[in-house]
Amino acid sequence: MKINNIIVQAPIKSNFTINPVEYATKARTASGKMVKDIIAIKRDFALNYNGLNYADYYTFLNIFTVGESVPFEYEDNNVNVTTEVYITAMPRGIYQELSNISFGISITLEEV
Repeated sequence: MKINNIIVQAPIKSNFTINPVEYATKARTASGKMVKDIIAIKRDFALNYNGLNYADYYTFLNIFTVGESVPFEYEDNNVNVTTEVYITAMPRGIYQELSNISFGISITLEEV
């Protein structure tokens, strides 16, 4: 797995989900019928780590802090897929002890 062309630790496959998100405008006609204009269908990526190398955590954190879109490469069904994403959320647990591993990290990426 790569983000911004930097190899990072991939989460366990069961902790990596891809969610399609529909962006649309909805309105009601004079008859009361709902009409919808689909603008785009994008993907949200959820990466959940029970243990993440501290260097990889800071790679994600630096990208999140800058706030720009970056290329994200992952493997889906043995095919490498690349897309542009923003990091939209990075919640984590409070550190309980000094460690080189960050625990309870959830990273959410949104396709551009």
